Amino acid sequence: WVLEYDEATGSALVSGGQPSIDTGDGCKNGDGVNGSGLWIFTRQQERDEDVVNMMRQKAKDQGFDLSVLNLVDQTNCAKVE
Repeated sequence: WVLEYDEATGSALVSGGQPSIDTGDGCKNGDGVNGSGLWIFTRQQERDEDVVNMMRQKAKDQGFDLSVLNLVDQTNCAKVE
């Protein structure tokens, strides 16, 4: 599910399904392969903290538990042309 998309910043907030498990800090969807996951995608290899924080706030505003998000450093990954 694409929850948010921002063309100007090149970012998107994507959920693997309906959040239905109350964690006390919001809701999450399932565990495992299907019907689970929460992602923030950006077009830039090096994340822009302002964009990430904006998308995190949008997820929180929609009731998601942000503890399911993992920080990923892709600055050392080879660029694909």
